[in-house]
Amino acid sequence: MSSQEICLGLDIGGTKFACVATTTASLINSSFFNKPTIPTLASDDHGYKVLTGPLFSVDSFDKVLDEFILKLSETYYENYKIVSIGVAICGLSDKEGTITLCEIGILQGWNPVKHLKEKFGQDVKVLTFMDSVAALEHARREWPDIKDLSIMVAGTGIGAAFLCNGQIVRGHLNAAGNVGIAPVFLPQDYTKHVKNDITEPMGSTLSPPPPTMMLDQLAGGRALIRIITQEIGVSVEEAIQRLSKYSSPKEVFSNTSDDDVEIDQKLLKIILDWATVFGIAMANILCIFNPKVLVIAGGVLNFPFYVDRVMEIGQEYAGAIIPEIWSETLVVRSYWSNDLIVRGALAAAYDDGKYSFMKNCVG
Repeated sequence: MSSQEICLGLDIGGTKFACVATTTASLINSSFFNKPTIPTLASDDHGYKVLTGPLFSVDSFDKVLDEFILKLSETYYENYKIVSIGVAICGLSDKEGTITLCEIGILQGWNPVKHLKEKFGQDVKVLTFMDSVAALEHARREWPDIKDLSIMVAGTGIGAAFLCNGQIVRGHLNAAGNVGIAPVFLPQDYTKHVKNDITEPMGSTLSPPPPTMMLDQLAGGRALIRIITQEIGVSVEEAIQRLSKYSSPKEVFSNTSDDDVEIDQKLLKIILDWATVFGIAMANILCIFNPKVLVIAGGVLNFPFYVDRVMEIGQEYAGAIIPEIWSETLVVRSYWSNDLIVRGALAAAYDDGKYSFMKNCVG
């Protein structure tokens, strides 16, 4: 009996490390991209996920990956062969695959391509991707006839990637789409939610610049979780549970004020603020790139009322002058939202000959 050919996807994120595997057959016949008929079952793929953080090291990576491989061995009765591995990175890598920038600082300077080839064999294809590009690689396979497609991911930080006229926009540093580090103007009354470390340039004779923060600090998951857990004092799970009992934001604010409801109102206020900033960023992308389809994904979308607010803001600002920019663009939340990046890394690393991404990837 011939062994099953298996493809792996790995997503090294700022808050989680995700692994997924599927057969080459499911990629060839595109069943990997089909939504399962039973939502809890993804027929032919197998996933594994653990938390990361600033102390997540190469040893941590190996430990989790070994656990995942053990599960695969049990699933396929050790009758399988890994043929390709796609690695999504919350940062940037050079042309050899060495990580040059990463939200997990301890991983900078590490080369996952070299590491994985030593681990699984030199004949295994290993490619690295910026995380948002990996998400785009999945989305473009879900929408194979769309030549102008954008994606925004609201995870630990904010990422974006763009398919224009059938080509991925990368930039000369392979860093296009890093909207999370883009500066955003801060109204004076907005600074209460954020930590502003900006100081006036020494010796400057000009007026100080208006206060700005990075988009990550105003709409990213890391900053949001800090406020929810440290300033409001509840866990993410509790925050979602508390807001899920309401049918609308109006219901939250119309409740009789007591300590318990006050917490809910604080939670809703910060969620709506974060969604507003993300929605404005989305409106900018719609105006600049004019995609036919814009996909939004990421863990932050799981908060109640977040997506509705994003859509409301996007419609108001993207279509303010040219209504068709909004009305003729399909803006959709990815079904795979939380797993889009790892699934995209897997799919893109397997060369099915249909896409031209290979010349732009590392491995």
